[in-house]
Amino acid sequence: MKRFQVLQRHLDPPPSTPPPPLLPASSCAAEQNSTHVSTMLSLSDHWRLSNIESRQYYADENGRTKRIPILEAEKHEFGAKQECGIAFTKCLGQIALQPNDEDKKRQLIQKKQVVLVIGAGDATGGAVAKRFAKEGFVVCMVRRTQEKLFPLQEEIVGAGGEAHAFGVDARNEDEMVALIEHIEKSIGEINVAVYNIGANVKFGILETTSRVFFKVWEMACFAGFLTGREVAKYMVPRGEGTIIFTGATASIRGGAGFAAFAGAKFALRALAQSMARELGPKGVHVAHVVIDAAINTSWTLQNLKDASDLVQQNAVVKPEDVADLYWQIHQQPRSAWSHELDLRPWKEPW
Repeated sequence: MKRFQVLQRHLDPPPSTPPPPLLPASSCAAEQNSTHVSTMLSLSDHWRLSNIESRQYYADENGRTKRIPILEAEKHEFGAKQECGIAFTKCLGQIALQPNDEDKKRQLIQKKQVVLVIGAGDATGGAVAKRFAKEGFVVCMVRRTQEKLFPLQEEIVGAGGEAHAFGVDARNEDEMVALIEHIEKSIGEINVAVYNIGANVKFGILETTSRVFFKVWEMACFAGFLTGREVAKYMVPRGEGTIIFTGATASIRGGAGFAAFAGAKFALRALAQSMARELGPKGVHVAHVVIDAAINTSWTLQNLKDASDLVQQNAVVKPEDVADLYWQIHQQPRSAWSHELDLRPWKEPW
């Protein structure tokens, strides 16, 4: 079986004033080039571990954990054994700490929180990516065409976040298996997965070919199955995680001309229900969100009658508001999990 070659793009945050050196020259040896910086640190003087990427990690303190802001190099009392040394490595935007004495191994940094957005388009998916990035999540974004993700990636990185862009066909099993394995091993544990691929097409039943029907099912349902199954393989052993599927009006009501779309969205809803009942008792929160209205996108503005007026009246769904809801779902306590939510503007008939 051919293994998928992961296409990934890294961006460093915008340049800023370099932080002062972590340690005096007498206790620091550095080797630098364009992609690798390695610094040997001595912790005899209780230094804060730092880099220019402004993220937060958990440092193990003699068996306990403490959150340390990664902002700039300065002294910070967190009490480590004086003789303990570690190697601090920055490589292509990814951080790793490696003990330089096997007998003194200790976990100083836990894996980063990661949100995986399958279908990170210009509206809902992009808004979800930015919302979770705002909360400190590392964003892994997926579209079939990687280059279409670059503006979103640059926006997130420019705001001080971390984002990885992947060009992947979510309908391809080998590609999805390799993608999620790569993220888990090389970037961080996937805490949240959002499946947001659209597939809205309108054909009368007499004009709907088998190719159209099958392709819509692949995009709106089968790829969601691959996403859910693969992330669940990692979430279940950890006993935690959130999986959110984006639904539509067609998830609960088949309209004339939407046989292919409704058939696929019904199936995705059933998949979400089955996964929720199976994985909920194992600590994984599965939710399905029915967006029962038009979303404010460039396509909507071009094709919906009186779209500009509707936008001004808050009569179409704002992607940013959907993203807020997805964040709220992830934040729900275990004593009060929602599975299915429907949302629509105040003026939407239903």
